[in-house]
Amino acid sequence: MTVRISTGLQAVPIGVNGINPVFDSGAVDLYTGGQPADADDAPTGDLIVSIPLEADALSNPSAGNIAVAGVPIVEESVDAGTIGWGRIRTAGDGAGSSSTDPRIDFSVSLTGAGGDVQGDQVAFGSGEDVQLDALVLSWPRS
Repeated sequence: MTVRISTGLQAVPIGVNGINPVFDSGAVDLYTGGQPADADDAPTGDLIVSIPLEADALSNPSAGNIAVAGVPIVEESVDAGTIGWGRIRTAGDGAGSSSTDPRIDFSVSLTGAGGDVQGDQVAFGSGEDVQLDALVLSWPRS
């Protein structure tokens, strides 16, 4: 289980504002199955829910971690299934294979099962509320 950043995010000049503005008004998309081998790859699995992010939704890396602010966020699932991975993406991400779109991919599992992000529920029916209480990721060095 690994947090992966895309080539597009590696190319972003971080500067004094950090990564925060990069993902303004983007989304956290949660999918079934395993995460792609690379964050540049198109999503795999079925989209269960897309959780919109507001401006300034991501913290700048601190002590090696980034976090989603403004939680909890509740959004209705668009399909049924068990969430296995997620992607933080920009609003303009075309969802295909891309070496220019900034992205952060991470694994999802039940609490104690070793995912980058863990929760007490990962299986949802279509139309169920999915609540994001917290999302904190270790920032990879490369």
